[in-house]
Amino acid sequence: MFESAKRWSSEKYEAPPNLAARQLCAVVVQRFREREHADLRLAEAITQWDSAAAWSADGAGSAPSWLRAKLGVRHGSALQMVQRSRRLRSYPSVAEAVQTGLICGEQANMILAAVVDRPVHAERDLPLLVKQVSELSYVNGHEVVAHWKTLVDAETGPEPEGSTDALPSAFHVSPGLDGEFEVHGHLDTLDGLTVTTALDSAIQLGRTGDDGPTDDRTAGQKRADALVLICGYFLDHHTTRPTSSGQRPHVAVTVDLTVLARTKPGRAIAPRVRAGLDADAARQLCCDAAVTRVVTNGRSEVLDVGRKTRVIPTGLRTAVEQRDRCCRAPDCDTPAWFTEVHHIIHWADGGVTSRSNCCLFCRKHHKLVHHGWTVTGDANHTLTFTAPDNTEYHTHPPG
Repeated sequence: MFESAKRWSSEKYEAPPNLAARQLCAVVVQRFREREHADLRLAEAITQWDSAAAWSADGAGSAPSWLRAKLGVRHGSALQMVQRSRRLRSYPSVAEAVQTGLICGEQANMILAAVVDRPVHAERDLPLLVKQVSELSYVNGHEVVAHWKTLVDAETGPEPEGSTDALPSAFHVSPGLDGEFEVHGHLDTLDGLTVTTALDSAIQLGRTGDDGPTDDRTAGQKRADALVLICGYFLDHHTTRPTSSGQRPHVAVTVDLTVLARTKPGRAIAPRVRAGLDADAARQLCCDAAVTRVVTNGRSEVLDVGRKTRVIPTGLRTAVEQRDRCCRAPDCDTPAWFTEVHHIIHWADGGVTSRSNCCLFCRKHHKLVHHGWTVTGDANHTLTFTAPDNTEYHTHPPG
């Protein structure tokens, strides 16, 4: 018995021809090709939609955010969809290779991920890469692409001796005459890795403001928003942070109450900002802030400084977080710890600091409701958002 079993296992088994099985195989291949072509059409549609920033019509801060909210996909998948459409637009020869069935979509993604940061070499070597990958399995093709990346990166040659960390880290932030800031500097290797890792982490969270007129912003805009997010999170949550002039770090803004209430035009005064802030920006800062009363004689002589009062007490913030759990704007799921508290009726307009008049907004949507959008209603029940084109959206507390 054991001998016959051994002989059977050593013999090559050949299945008899089966027409039905062959047909089923053909169906699988056909359906796969149909899906590939559908994915290309989707990528083309996303390209046109993304270029027109059509996602902003619903108040979304970025293309991936809109896709995540409307299609129900995770943020990473939405980001990949947008990235793939942009890369295929930049390298149409790869899209054509998928269209003709020379390579599949996964092989295309592998090639595009390698060439996107090496555009000069990609122009030279892309046809060869596509040809080699098309003749190999995915694993072997991946090895070819990885080897190509190694060769290309080596063409730049070793760094000059003494260039590593030749300059100490330095960072400069300079206010401009228009109220904006210029940032420039240099980081050594370790400091640069620390900063870029933190920025990349914030960007991957998809919680970095989403303010770009196209895309989910340029790479530079994403990094800037990530830097602001990280700094804001530190100031809001670091319990052992140092003090500034005997107080915890804060942004001090001086604004006339009539300007804040929009009964008189004017601007707010902020340190280091030469042109000042407009009233809407001041109102946004005052949504969740500590306020100090200062009585002056004219514009210079301080007569009295009142007791500082917390506009959003810790207990109320906790209650609002437990109710909202995330940003209350339509289709936004930014978690509570990345949000700010907003007064639906601003306290400068007589609004009370209460659970029904306060809700959570991410940085992006907090800006929107202070610059063009409006929000009304009872935060404990229904909030109505009105876009500049008068389109209305309604949200309710989860659960």
